Amino acid sequence: MILTAAAATKRRTYSELASADDAHFVVLAVEVAGRWSDEALDFLRKLATARARSASKPLQQPSLIPI
Repeated sequence: MILTAAAATKRRTYSELASADDAHFVVLAVEVAGRWSDEALDFLRKLATARARSASKPLQQPSLIPI
């Protein structure tokens, strides 16, 4: 897969960042046609979860309005 190869290239290019103990190196790879890497999707899901937890309690409740 092209995204996997691109991520491996970035990790080699920025090896000092990829191996850092105090940070997590994430490659946000997206193909032109809209395909996202598994790592990018996982990272964005974690960001969304963290953001939702920081919202006020009423906003964390499921919406009763049909979408």
